[in-house]
Amino acid sequence: MKNEVFVLLPGYADWKGPGKQRASGTVTLIKGEKNVLADTGLPHQKDDLIRALKNHGLAPSDIDHVVNTHGQSDHIGNNNLFPGATFLLDTDVSRQDEFTVHDFASDAFHISEGISVIHTPGHTDHDVSVVVEAKNGTVVISGDIFECDRDWESEAWKAWSKQPERQQRSRERILRIATHIVPGHGDMFDAPSFADLHLGPSRESRGGAEKFLRSLPIAARIAEMARRFQTHYARVTEDRIREWLLQFRGYLDAQAVFPLLERIHYLDDQVITDIFREFYDSYAEETDRQVLFCLLGSMKDSSSQVNYLCSKAFKEWERKRFAFDSLPTLAETYDPHKVEVIFLDDMLGTGNQATRIFQEWLGLSKKRAKHVKSLSSETQEWLRATRLTYFAVVAFQEGVQHVEETLNGAGVQLNIRVGTQLRESDGCFDAKSLVFENPQVRLHAQKLAFEIGKELFGDQRAWGEAKKERFALGYGRGQKLIVFSYNTPNCSLPILWKDGEYEGRPWKALFPRRE
Repeated sequence: MKNEVFVLLPGYADWKGPGKQRASGTVTLIKGEKNVLADTGLPHQKDDLIRALKNHGLAPSDIDHVVNTHGQSDHIGNNNLFPGATFLLDTDVSRQDEFTVHDFASDAFHISEGISVIHTPGHTDHDVSVVVEAKNGTVVISGDIFECDRDWESEAWKAWSKQPERQQRSRERILRIATHIVPGHGDMFDAPSFADLHLGPSRESRGGAEKFLRSLPIAARIAEMARRFQTHYARVTEDRIREWLLQFRGYLDAQAVFPLLERIHYLDDQVITDIFREFYDSYAEETDRQVLFCLLGSMKDSSSQVNYLCSKAFKEWERKRFAFDSLPTLAETYDPHKVEVIFLDDMLGTGNQATRIFQEWLGLSKKRAKHVKSLSSETQEWLRATRLTYFAVVAFQEGVQHVEETLNGAGVQLNIRVGTQLRESDGCFDAKSLVFENPQVRLHAQKLAFEIGKELFGDQRAWGEAKKERFALGYGRGQKLIVFSYNTPNCSLPILWKDGEYEGRPWKALFPRRE
């Protein structure tokens, strides 16, 4: 996301006695496709606000939208500095003297990509918060729904709340989606996790999750999933799907992650075989050479499984036309100018493993061999002289480019073909993925997956916090929903494939990964 959030004027609130305080609301700038200001402070801060905008290369006339989180004077005092902006306050959306009404309680107001305004009442009856999908995570500018960092310890926010119960619900709504919070009277802070605040679901919430999962429409969708996943080696049944969802321990959480299951890109043996056959029929029309098949790596690599599955795409009489063997044996038997070698793989992610296998074969790897032994100089020469094709059932564009650039630089003639091509940068929590209909549900599911995923790697004692965070949503923050019937790639969400513990309770993966 290109949105950036800057606190221009941190608010403050100092108690001066019963019912008295010195206070000023936080003023926050969002820079992105639109320049948005959340709250405008007090009138005497006019010059400070103009200077703060100038420090970011902006003048008041550059502000497209002003969102007033609520109508109290310390949050609206400099609205008059922005006569050309569109204002949002209460249910009004106004520009100069033109007003329209928006029901924030029913629907968020979307300013631009990654910037939306949601209804969060309680401090007053008309509070709104700005949700920003920013470079550093999800930032929620909450107004006085959160007074300042750690206000939950003293519960000082309740003294100024018109409707504390509604405000508590709004606070929990924000906590479900935010990684950072800008409060009404303080600087930005990291949002605490559910575990830190003991915001686990109540008995009623857990009961609500069970009721939700057994309701007729959801039960039918779970039954359809179980039929689709029945070929998985872990025997994914309807009960197993429900058990996995109930691990989230609440109705809202189970509801939030449910769309992930429906959008899993599931590839069983037959699907892989069909994808390969479609590739091969097209490939066979383009070549006049004899086709040889070779493992990419060793028998312990997934290529061996894919070679077996793809061989089933041929009838027995067809298989006699092909050779399936190791590189040294093929090099001893065939003229490199009369054959083509196909390497088969299920997943080409970053491309690091594929390039390392070739580098180990060619004696170019500076690291200790992990996959294969270096080939003899004669076989290396044969490999460089042979026309090679690498077919992956699923691949990322970035990985394809990495492999091509690396191996072409090493003098290897490699043509990469792909069944389904994805972009590494597009994850299931990307707004463009269309996995979720509601942006707030998407951000809720993302925060859950991140918190749980990070905790599941608690068994990696040597890992620091930064590395656990990089893996929390999949290797390299992959955020993928790819599952093969015999294994799950580590770029997929760890909540799907990793066993471990979450909040002191066992976590059982739905599609456990085979290492």
